[in-house]
Amino acid sequence: MKKKLLAVAVVGALASPVAFGQTLYGIVDLGYQNAKHADGDINKDFLQQGQHSGSRLGVRGSEDLAGGTYAMYQIEFNISADNGSAAATGTQRLTIVGLGSKAWGEVTLGQQYTHHFHTIAVGSASGYATFTSAAGLVPELTRASNSIKYSSPVMGGFSVGALWGLSGGEATEPTGAGEEANYWDAAIRYTPGPFGVAVSTGKLTEEDGPDEFEVTLHQISANWDNRAFGVYANYWTGEAEETGVELGDADGWSISGVGRFGGRHELYAIYGQVEVDIPGLATKPDMDAWAIGYQHVVSKRTRFYTAFTQAKYDNGAVADFGDFGSIAPTGMVTPTITGTFNKPRAFQVGLVHTF
Repeated sequence: MKKKLLAVAVVGALASPVAFGQTLYGIVDLGYQNAKHADGDINKDFLQQGQHSGSRLGVRGSEDLAGGTYAMYQIEFNISADNGSAAATGTQRLTIVGLGSKAWGEVTLGQQYTHHFHTIAVGSASGYATFTSAAGLVPELTRASNSIKYSSPVMGGFSVGALWGLSGGEATEPTGAGEEANYWDAAIRYTPGPFGVAVSTGKLTEEDGPDEFEVTLHQISANWDNRAFGVYANYWTGEAEETGVELGDADGWSISGVGRFGGRHELYAIYGQVEVDIPGLATKPDMDAWAIGYQHVVSKRTRFYTAFTQAKYDNGAVADFGDFGSIAPTGMVTPTITGTFNKPRAFQVGLVHTF
């Protein structure tokens, strides 16, 4: 009798939505980086985590509800794989809960990826990975806190989405008199393969009494990839103003490619430019960067990667273009480049494992 009761209990547990609906996953990424970021004999060595993919530990799950709908959640924890720093604790990554349906899509709440962030991947051969990613050439808000997001199902290759960040995407909502912050973006994607294209637009607004600061960003990405090789492109433009006065505008573009052979070998390359136009400046600060990289697919879960990048800043440009975010080759340890040194370069090699 006890054996029968135990068997029923085990079967019941395995058949429950919780048992079937939860997945524990993670990424551990560690590598070596050598970067020259200042004049003189300054080539620094780093053991750096997250050069390919940010190290993390996560759990996600779902529960079937009535009428074909489901409830879902996802929580990710940062991991400082290089030094175990306590600063990486907490859920600075995805932390969401929501409802979804295969018929009408998903509505999620919490800290989550913006649609601008998703658009970058459509125009980047290596996605967000290594120096060869276009992510370092596009100013974007990766994750928006305190946000409500809609993502449609894919219909005939098309999908749409919109996001509203009630605190301007920041961790806390301003509470002072006359203070307000909002962020929104929207996107449409057509990615049936081998061709894909995505367009996104968004605006950050911050108010402090009579003062109002706004940044608007538009982006378009496209690719053609037949899995043997692919060509990817990204273009963006942004404008910033404060209380009706133009602070400046910027635009940038990149083109990248990938070649795959032997089932385990992938070669990547990228070139991109960024230019800023600030009222009152006779010259336009600009930057161009290129990178090449290689990834060896050791297994479905493990990759070896290496890449080299070189950037050049002209006309007083610095790595932080102020209102348009940090513009630097993705993954560089020290992105703060002064006007006296304008040719940073770096080499990286590492190993990433997913589980």
